[in-house]
Amino acid sequence: MPFPSQDNDGGNIRDPALPRALLVYGARKSGTTLVQSMLDGGAYLPMVPGELKLKYILRKRSITSRSRTLAHWYIEGGRSIFPVETKSAAGDEETDPFTGLTRGQAGQVIDLGKYSAGLAAIPDLGDPQLAEIIRQDVRAFMDAMKVDCRAARFWGSKEAGSNPKGILGIFRECFPDGMIVLVLREPEFTVRSIILNNSRRGKRLGMRRVLNEFRDAQRVLNEGYRETLEGRVVTVTYEELTENPEMESKLLCQRLGIPFDEVFTKPTTLGQEIVVSTSSRQTTEVFRQVKDWRKGLSRRQVLMLRMCRIFGPAVYRLRGKRMVSYSTLRQLLATQAAARTLANGTSNSPENFPASRSSCNTQGNASSSAL
Repeated sequence: MPFPSQDNDGGNIRDPALPRALLVYGARKSGTTLVQSMLDGGAYLPMVPGELKLKYILRKRSITSRSRTLAHWYIEGGRSIFPVETKSAAGDEETDPFTGLTRGQAGQVIDLGKYSAGLAAIPDLGDPQLAEIIRQDVRAFMDAMKVDCRAARFWGSKEAGSNPKGILGIFRECFPDGMIVLVLREPEFTVRSIILNNSRRGKRLGMRRVLNEFRDAQRVLNEGYRETLEGRVVTVTYEELTENPEMESKLLCQRLGIPFDEVFTKPTTLGQEIVVSTSSRQTTEVFRQVKDWRKGLSRRQVLMLRMCRIFGPAVYRLRGKRMVSYSTLRQLLATQAAARTLANGTSNSPENFPASRSSCNTQGNASSSAL
């Protein structure tokens, strides 16, 4: 098991001093679940399954009802956690769509009843600030773990889609010393994945929905460009991660300052190998995306995406902004990586590379004011 065992009498850590927070963020279907599951499993980074649901919390922060506080909403409708006693009547062998684990598998690593009780106690705190609500959630999670978390340097979770500026802002407001791993993928491929995922469930997306999904993916690129220039995030591209998972995992660990472990080369939840829930293939291996975003799409779907590509830049110009292309962002990442390599006098090998080819920790010289 990737986590070390407890060295005490089998009890769990009580109210541990929490390590730094880490957020994995990107557009929907950009690979956030993959990155979350590949960072999972090591003793230095306990990864809370599911999402923090910050995008919904942004809409609920103004709650004034005395009986329905933000803490109540967070527990009952916010966190997409894996099955716990209060939220799932599933049998031990039914796989949870959020995590890829059965209830029985999760129970081998975490006391689900104890975690459930810890979550249920959060509303009893009254009406705490969002940061304290999340901290109590993480404390309950770590306290319920049946393995040792005392070496943890981070706790992590993920978020996907919606308003990138607002989500990253609220995360930093809650955790000023936290770190963000930004997952980037070409908008055409993210929307393609959304279209195919809905098609598998018998749903057909209209033009408005496709436009909205393309817009959301593009907003992440625009914000990602700004964040990259400011050197405030660690970035990873979907293409690089799937082309060489082991190397990219090593570089991510290096950038985050945590020891690399073989468990980081495959998707896991709580250290157990899984099939990533957003994957269209039934395999625990990381697989590369197709070369052509048009593959598998109908003529109508290809036409809708082409319209997004044609009219998207014009819409941004009408609003006085600039639409950052994926190729432009990747060129910036490559330029910064080359500058770091030259400054450190090292090669591009996984063993010697000082930071991820797609991670950005240097100040850019271009302006992002028009984004």
